[in-house]
Amino acid sequence: MQEHGVTSAVDVQTPYGKGVRGSGPPATRIRIVERALTLGDGQSVTAWDIEVHGPQADEFADVPERFYFLEDARAE
Repeated sequence: MQEHGVTSAVDVQTPYGKGVRGSGPPATRIRIVERALTLGDGQSVTAWDIEVHGPQADEFADVPERFYFLEDARAE
């Protein structure tokens, strides 16, 4: 996929969005966003991106950001 590059990306849906449990402030949220990508060669690909927002986001810096199977994104 990297050799062709992404020419467009569209957010399709957010099937998962929750606050993070823990001792920190409840303002930290994790979202899994489905994105429809179009590559330079015209091929379409669906990707699942994990987004972490809020004061505890640094604690999740080692989490991969992009998956190509929803099950993998949810498991992470």
